[in-house]
Amino acid sequence: MARAGVIYTLNRQNDINNSSRWTPRGYVRVGYTFNPKSSLYATWNLTSGIPGTDDVKDVVQRENELLWTMGNPLLHGGIFNSVSIGYNYMPAKIFSLNVTGIYKNYNKVPVSIFETLPRYDGIVRTLSDDNREQDLTAAASFNLFLLNRKLVFGGGIECHYQVNRGIHPLSDTNVAGFINARYSFRNFTVRGFFTSGERSINDTQGFIKHIPCRYGVSVAYSVGEFKASVKFNNWFSHGKSLREYSSAHYDYSGWIWDSNMARAVMLDLTYTFPYGKKVDRNNEIEAGHAGKI
Repeated sequence: MARAGVIYTLNRQNDINNSSRWTPRGYVRVGYTFNPKSSLYATWNLTSGIPGTDDVKDVVQRENELLWTMGNPLLHGGIFNSVSIGYNYMPAKIFSLNVTGIYKNYNKVPVSIFETLPRYDGIVRTLSDDNREQDLTAAASFNLFLLNRKLVFGGGIECHYQVNRGIHPLSDTNVAGFINARYSFRNFTVRGFFTSGERSINDTQGFIKHIPCRYGVSVAYSVGEFKASVKFNNWFSHGKSLREYSSAHYDYSGWIWDSNMARAVMLDLTYTFPYGKKVDRNNEIEAGHAGKI
Protein backbone atom coordinates (compact mmCIF):
# COMPACT_ATOMS: atom_id res chain seq x y z
CA MET A 1 0.00 0.00 0.00
CA ALA A 2 1.27 3.48 -0.86
CA ARG A 3 0.00 7.04 -0.57
CA ALA A 4 1.57 10.34 -1.64
CA GLY A 5 0.51 13.97 -1.76
CA VAL A 6 1.42 17.58 -1.19
CA ILE A 7 -0.17 20.38 0.84
CA TYR A 8 0.09 24.11 0.20
CA THR A 9 -0.18 26.38 3.25
CA LEU A 10 -0.50 30.15 3.25
CA ASN A 11 -0.15 31.96 6.59
CA ARG A 12 -1.86 35.34 6.13
CA GLN A 13 -2.87 37.84 8.79
CA ASN A 14 -4.06 41.43 8.41
CA ASP A 15 -3.53 41.21 4.64
CA ILE A 16 0.12 40.33 5.21
CA ASN A 17 1.57 36.99 4.06
CA ASN A 18 3.61 35.72 6.99
CA SER A 19 4.68 32.50 5.29
CA SER A 20 3.75 30.11 2.47
CA ARG A 21 5.10 26.71 1.58
CA TRP A 22 4.47 23.36 -0.07
CA THR A 23 4.77 20.35 2.23
CA PRO A 24 5.08 16.75 0.99
CA ARG A 25 3.35 13.67 2.36
CA GLY A 26 4.17 10.02 1.75
CA TYR A 27 3.39 6.58 3.18
CA VAL A 28 4.41 3.09 2.06
CA ARG A 29 3.68 -0.25 3.72
CA VAL A 30 4.75 -3.66 2.48
CA GLY A 31 4.33 -7.05 4.08
CA TYR A 32 5.19 -10.67 3.50
CA THR A 33 3.66 -13.78 5.10
CA PHE A 34 6.08 -16.67 5.36
CA ASN A 35 3.46 -19.10 6.66
CA PRO A 36 0.35 -18.95 8.87
CA LYS A 37 2.62 -18.59 11.92
CA SER A 38 4.98 -15.78 10.90
CA SER A 39 4.93 -12.56 8.90
CA LEU A 40 7.14 -9.55 8.22
CA TYR A 41 6.18 -5.94 7.49
CA ALA A 42 7.91 -2.61 6.83
CA THR A 43 6.61 0.96 6.67
CA TRP A 44 7.96 4.35 5.60
CA ASN A 45 6.28 7.61 6.50
CA LEU A 46 7.08 11.20 5.42
CA THR A 47 5.31 14.19 6.96
CA SER A 48 6.14 17.84 7.56
CA GLY A 49 5.15 20.40 10.14
CA ILE A 50 3.79 23.88 9.60
CA PRO A 51 4.66 26.79 11.95
CA GLY A 52 1.68 28.34 13.70
CA THR A 53 0.67 31.96 13.30
CA ASP A 54 2.11 33.00 16.67
CA ASP A 55 5.32 31.06 15.98
CA VAL A 56 6.27 33.33 13.04
CA LYS A 57 5.32 36.67 14.59
CA ASP A 58 8.32 38.89 15.44
CA VAL A 59 6.30 40.73 18.10
CA VAL A 60 7.62 40.65 21.66
CA GLN A 61 4.93 40.01 24.27
CA ARG A 62 5.15 39.73 28.05
CA GLU A 63 4.08 36.37 29.48
CA ASN A 64 4.89 37.01 33.15
CA GLU A 65 7.15 39.15 35.34
CA LEU A 66 10.32 37.35 34.22
CA LEU A 67 9.52 36.06 30.74
CA TRP A 68 8.85 37.60 27.32
CA THR A 69 7.90 35.62 24.19
CA MET A 70 8.65 36.27 20.52
CA GLY A 71 8.11 34.31 17.30
CA ASN A 72 10.56 33.77 14.47
CA PRO A 73 9.45 34.68 10.91
CA LEU A 74 12.32 32.59 9.48
CA LEU A 75 10.91 29.26 10.66
CA HIS A 76 10.42 26.65 7.94
CA GLY A 77 8.65 23.86 9.82
CA GLY A 78 9.97 20.37 10.43
CA ILE A 79 10.43 17.43 8.07
CA PHE A 80 9.70 14.03 9.63
CA ASN A 81 10.90 10.69 8.25
CA SER A 82 10.31 7.33 9.90
CA VAL A 83 11.06 3.72 8.93
CA SER A 84 9.82 0.69 10.87
CA ILE A 85 10.32 -3.05 10.46
CA GLY A 86 8.32 -5.62 12.39
CA TYR A 87 8.12 -9.38 12.70
CA ASN A 88 5.11 -11.31 14.05
CA TYR A 89 5.46 -14.91 15.20
CA MET A 90 2.70 -17.15 16.59
CA PRO A 91 3.96 -20.74 16.87
CA ALA A 92 0.88 -21.86 18.79
CA LYS A 93 -2.57 -20.57 19.66
CA ILE A 94 -1.44 -19.82 23.21
CA PHE A 95 1.60 -17.66 22.39
CA SER A 96 2.43 -14.69 20.13
CA LEU A 97 5.59 -12.61 19.74
CA ASN A 98 6.25 -9.27 18.06
CA VAL A 99 9.66 -7.70 17.40
CA THR A 100 9.91 -4.14 16.06
CA GLY A 101 12.64 -1.73 15.03
CA ILE A 102 11.89 1.96 14.39
CA TYR A 103 14.10 4.77 13.08
CA LYS A 104 12.90 8.40 13.14
CA ASN A 105 14.58 11.48 11.73
CA TYR A 106 13.18 14.94 12.56
CA ASN A 107 14.84 17.84 10.75
CA LYS A 108 14.31 21.57 11.44
CA VAL A 109 11.87 21.01 14.28
CA PRO A 110 11.13 24.39 15.96
CA VAL A 111 12.58 24.36 19.47
CA SER A 112 12.40 26.92 22.29
CA ILE A 113 15.49 29.00 23.10
CA PHE A 114 16.01 31.65 25.78
CA GLU A 115 17.85 34.89 25.07
CA THR A 116 18.37 38.39 26.41
CA LEU A 117 17.43 41.45 24.33
CA PRO A 118 18.20 45.14 24.85
CA ARG A 119 15.42 47.18 26.54
CA TYR A 120 13.70 44.01 27.85
CA ASP A 121 14.11 42.94 31.44
CA GLY A 122 14.13 39.23 32.18
CA ILE A 123 14.40 36.45 29.56
CA VAL A 124 12.97 36.33 26.03
CA ARG A 125 11.78 32.95 24.77
CA THR A 126 11.79 32.53 21.01
CA LEU A 127 12.02 29.67 18.51
CA SER A 128 14.77 28.28 16.32
CA ASP A 129 14.73 25.51 13.70
CA ASP A 130 18.41 24.74 14.26
CA ASN A 131 17.37 21.37 15.61
CA ARG A 132 17.68 17.83 14.34
CA GLU A 133 16.54 14.77 16.24
CA GLN A 134 17.22 11.12 15.53
CA ASP A 135 15.51 8.26 17.37
CA LEU A 136 16.24 4.56 17.28
CA THR A 137 13.92 2.10 19.04
CA ALA A 138 14.11 -1.68 19.40
CA ALA A 139 11.16 -3.40 21.09
CA ALA A 140 9.84 -6.90 21.74
CA SER A 141 6.49 -7.93 23.24
CA PHE A 142 4.60 -11.17 23.85
CA ASN A 143 1.17 -12.51 24.81
CA LEU A 144 0.49 -15.82 26.53
CA PHE A 145 -3.06 -17.27 26.50
CA LEU A 146 -3.95 -19.90 29.11
CA LEU A 147 -7.06 -21.67 30.43
CA ASN A 148 -8.89 -21.41 27.14
CA ARG A 149 -7.95 -17.68 26.94
CA LYS A 150 -9.50 -16.91 30.31
CA LEU A 151 -6.01 -16.04 31.62
CA VAL A 152 -3.80 -13.75 29.52
CA PHE A 153 -0.28 -12.58 30.31
CA GLY A 154 1.54 -9.90 28.34
CA GLY A 155 4.84 -8.11 28.56
CA GLY A 156 7.56 -6.39 26.66
CA ILE A 157 10.79 -4.43 26.71
CA GLU A 158 11.86 -1.36 24.74
CA CYS A 159 15.30 0.19 24.25
CA HIS A 160 15.27 3.78 23.00
CA TYR A 161 18.21 5.92 21.88
CA GLN A 162 17.69 9.61 21.10
CA VAL A 163 20.16 12.28 20.01
CA ASN A 164 19.46 15.97 19.36
CA ARG A 165 21.89 18.11 17.36
CA GLY A 166 21.87 21.85 16.87
CA ILE A 167 20.84 24.47 19.38
CA HIS A 168 20.27 21.86 22.12
CA PRO A 169 22.87 19.06 21.72
CA LEU A 170 21.57 16.23 23.92
CA SER A 171 21.60 12.45 23.83
CA ASP A 172 19.97 9.82 25.99
CA THR A 173 19.49 6.04 26.18
CA ASN A 174 16.54 4.54 28.01
CA VAL A 175 15.33 0.98 28.64
CA ALA A 176 11.74 0.43 29.77
CA GLY A 177 9.42 -2.54 30.17
CA PHE A 178 5.85 -3.46 30.97
CA ILE A 179 3.80 -6.45 32.13
CA ASN A 180 0.04 -6.98 32.29
CA ALA A 181 -2.40 -9.75 33.13
CA ARG A 182 -6.11 -10.43 32.73
CA TYR A 183 -8.28 -13.15 34.22
CA SER A 184 -11.97 -13.70 33.41
CA PHE A 185 -14.33 -15.96 35.34
CA ARG A 186 -18.09 -16.03 35.10
CA ASN A 187 -19.21 -12.38 35.05
CA PHE A 188 -15.98 -10.95 36.50
CA THR A 189 -12.78 -9.70 34.86
CA VAL A 190 -9.65 -8.77 36.82
CA ARG A 191 -6.81 -6.80 35.23
CA GLY A 192 -3.43 -5.61 36.40
CA PHE A 193 -0.53 -3.76 34.78
CA PHE A 194 2.90 -2.34 35.57
CA THR A 195 5.03 -0.03 33.40
CA SER A 196 8.55 0.87 34.46
CA GLY A 197 9.81 4.44 34.68
CA GLU A 198 11.30 6.06 31.61
CA ARG A 199 13.25 9.08 30.47
CA SER A 200 13.02 11.09 27.24
CA ILE A 201 14.07 14.36 25.58
CA ASN A 202 11.30 16.75 24.59
CA ASP A 203 11.88 17.55 20.91
CA THR A 204 10.26 21.01 20.91
CA GLN A 205 11.34 22.42 24.27
CA GLY A 206 14.69 20.76 24.85
CA PHE A 207 14.10 19.49 28.40
CA ILE A 208 14.68 16.00 29.77
CA LYS A 209 11.58 14.39 31.26
CA HIS A 210 11.71 11.68 33.93
CA ILE A 211 8.48 9.68 34.18
CA PRO A 212 7.93 7.40 37.21
CA CYS A 213 6.55 3.89 36.97
CA ARG A 214 2.79 3.40 36.56
CA TYR A 215 0.69 0.51 37.83
CA GLY A 216 -2.89 -0.41 38.53
CA VAL A 217 -5.52 -3.05 39.27
CA SER A 218 -9.14 -3.16 38.11
CA VAL A 219 -12.15 -5.40 38.70
CA ALA A 220 -15.14 -5.42 36.35
CA TYR A 221 -18.53 -7.10 36.60
CA SER A 222 -21.19 -7.39 33.92
CA VAL A 223 -24.58 -9.01 33.73
CA GLY A 224 -27.05 -8.37 30.95
CA GLU A 225 -27.07 -4.67 30.09
CA PHE A 226 -25.40 -3.66 33.38
CA LYS A 227 -21.63 -3.13 33.74
CA ALA A 228 -19.61 -1.96 36.73
CA SER A 229 -15.87 -1.56 37.29
CA VAL A 230 -13.53 -0.15 39.91
CA LYS A 231 -9.90 0.82 39.22
CA PHE A 232 -6.98 1.55 41.55
CA ASN A 233 -4.09 3.29 39.77
CA ASN A 234 -0.69 4.42 41.08
CA TRP A 235 -1.76 4.07 44.69
CA PHE A 236 1.70 4.83 46.14
CA SER A 237 2.69 7.47 43.59
CA HIS A 238 2.85 11.25 43.97
CA GLY A 239 1.75 11.72 40.34
CA LYS A 240 4.65 13.95 39.36
CA SER A 241 7.26 13.86 36.60
CA LEU A 242 10.61 15.64 36.76
CA ARG A 243 11.66 18.11 34.04
CA GLU A 244 15.21 19.43 33.68
CA TYR A 245 16.43 22.14 31.32
CA SER A 246 19.78 23.92 31.04
CA SER A 247 20.98 26.73 28.75
CA ALA A 248 23.28 29.75 28.80
CA HIS A 249 20.61 32.13 30.13
CA TYR A 250 18.03 29.89 31.75
CA ASP A 251 18.04 26.74 33.90
CA TYR A 252 15.03 24.88 35.16
CA SER A 253 14.39 21.83 37.32
CA GLY A 254 10.98 21.08 38.73
CA TRP A 255 8.16 18.61 39.22
CA ILE A 256 5.07 18.65 37.02
CA TRP A 257 1.84 17.02 38.22
CA ASP A 258 0.24 14.67 35.70
CA SER A 259 -3.21 13.14 36.19
CA ASN A 260 -2.18 10.01 34.25
CA MET A 261 0.43 9.25 36.93
CA ALA A 262 -1.51 10.32 40.01
CA ARG A 263 -3.09 7.94 42.50
CA ALA A 264 -6.73 7.44 41.65
CA VAL A 265 -9.81 5.38 42.39
CA MET A 266 -12.33 5.25 39.54
CA LEU A 267 -15.83 3.74 39.67
CA ASP A 268 -17.77 3.22 36.44
CA LEU A 269 -21.43 2.17 36.30
CA THR A 270 -23.08 1.60 32.94
CA TYR A 271 -26.51 0.44 31.93
CA THR A 272 -27.63 0.17 28.30
CA PHE A 273 -31.32 0.63 27.61
CA PRO A 274 -32.44 -1.45 24.62
CA TYR A 275 -34.78 0.31 22.26
CA GLY A 276 -36.04 -0.03 18.71
CA LYS A 277 -37.16 -3.10 16.84
CA LYS A 278 -34.73 -5.97 16.37
CA VAL A 279 -34.49 -7.01 12.74
CA ASP A 280 -33.05 -10.24 11.42
CA ARG A 281 -30.98 -9.22 8.42
CA ASN A 282 -31.42 -12.60 6.71
CA ASN A 283 -35.20 -12.40 6.94
CA GLU A 284 -35.09 -8.82 5.70
CA ILE A 285 -33.14 -9.84 2.59
CA GLU A 286 -35.43 -12.79 1.93
CA ALA A 287 -38.47 -10.56 2.24
CA GLY A 288 -36.95 -8.12 -0.24
CA HIS A 289 -36.43 -10.84 -2.84
CA ALA A 290 -39.94 -12.16 -2.25
CA GLY A 291 -41.37 -8.71 -2.89
CA LYS A 292 -39.62 -8.50 -6.25
CA ILE A 293 -41.01 -11.84 -7.32
